[in-house]
Amino acid sequence: MAGYRASRSTLSFQVCNGYTNQRLSILYGFVLAKTLGRHPVLPRLILDGVQGMNKKPSKVQLTLDNAGGFFTFYDRATFTHFMHYAGVEYIEPDVCVVVGGLATCCSCICCS
Repeated sequence: MAGYRASRSTLSFQVCNGYTNQRLSILYGFVLAKTLGRHPVLPRLILDGVQGMNKKPSKVQLTLDNAGGFFTFYDRATFTHFMHYAGVEYIEPDVCVVVGGLATCCSCICCS
């Protein structure tokens, strides 16, 4: 990614449950990353992100079957424009690679 400095730490986070909870997770993750001076790693989103309709709340987790790319939901050009305006440089998840069960990337919080 243009402008990415390998010496700078990143912050990765996950989302769960319905669309609103996923959006809140993204917001909190980006605010935390900005506050800590880290680059947020865009999370994979849950395509069928709905909560159970029964009385007992259920938790929807990210799996290979229901995962979608971040830009499945968000327009890349618009998102990038506003993140640049806010002074946030983000990392797309493809930059971090899992090798033998260990993530090797740019000193993500998940790697340290």
